[in-house]
Amino acid sequence: MKYLTLLFLALAASAAQAKSILLIKNADAPLYDDVARELTATLERDHIVRLVSLEGTRTVDEARERLRRAAPGPADLIIALGDRAAWMANSDFGNIPYLFAMVANWEGLKLDRTRAVGVAMQLAPETMASHIKMFLPGRRRAGVVYTAATRGFVERAMTRAAELEITLIPVFIKGAEEFLPAMKAISSTVDLLWLVEDPSLVTPENLIGIRDLSSEARVPVLAYSRGLVDGGLTMAITPDRSAVAGQLLQLVQRTLAGEVPASINVEAPDRTSVFLNRQAVDQLSIQLDPGVASFATLVDTQTSKKSGGR
Repeated sequence: MKYLTLLFLALAASAAQAKSILLIKNADAPLYDDVARELTATLERDHIVRLVSLEGTRTVDEARERLRRAAPGPADLIIALGDRAAWMANSDFGNIPYLFAMVANWEGLKLDRTRAVGVAMQLAPETMASHIKMFLPGRRRAGVVYTAATRGFVERAMTRAAELEITLIPVFIKGAEEFLPAMKAISSTVDLLWLVEDPSLVTPENLIGIRDLSSEARVPVLAYSRGLVDGGLTMAITPDRSAVAGQLLQLVQRTLAGEVPASINVEAPDRTSVFLNRQAVDQLSIQLDPGVASFATLVDTQTSKKSGGR
């Protein structure tokens, strides 16, 4: 009887410690699925995790109805993967703390930092600079076209420019229609075009235009997503998804332990994945050290075959 009482008390204590975690993702896509899978596999050992995808919801009302049906009960913590998910966590869940990741421009969303903390998509300027030195040696003048959405990142990079040993040539624009003219204007004065993360600028027409400009001016383009390398741009440095999941798990533990999100800094991704377009590398006569190349994935856009290292 005493054993059963102790067992009951232990189970009750374990249940009391288990938290209800609502995991919202923008869509059913590898960008979100890979992180969600790792988070769920770990968190479900000790907590109750409800996963909701906003895939197929076209309006805010549809998204709210999806969340209401899939997760009608209260949550102790929310994890939001993607900009729509983060916006919903910010606007629709009162005072519940939440973590975010895979958000292109979290600062532009004006998230409530008293409740929110997470892992940014943008890599630290020094991380980008070290990869430029490694994969694009000798490139020291980088042209950067930016909008109000990415002003903060560019300003941080500018303050570190001398330390990074890269000269940044920044050009401010108001919108996507000014993107290509601005890139063309600086392409003759730089040896690298650095495309900072602002998806609003990369329309299908602008992607074709920047790819053609890179070929004509013989200047590589550093981008921020694998999809842009598939589209013909030279190189992309992206957050490692497994590392992002690991960083989020640490933030979950800190938040559930009682730390206030506002007291925790938003983290930059601490590991990267590098993608190189084989045709662009060959066309621009970029010489890759075999040891360095083994740390990248080479994308062959002519045959759609992908090869490479880690």
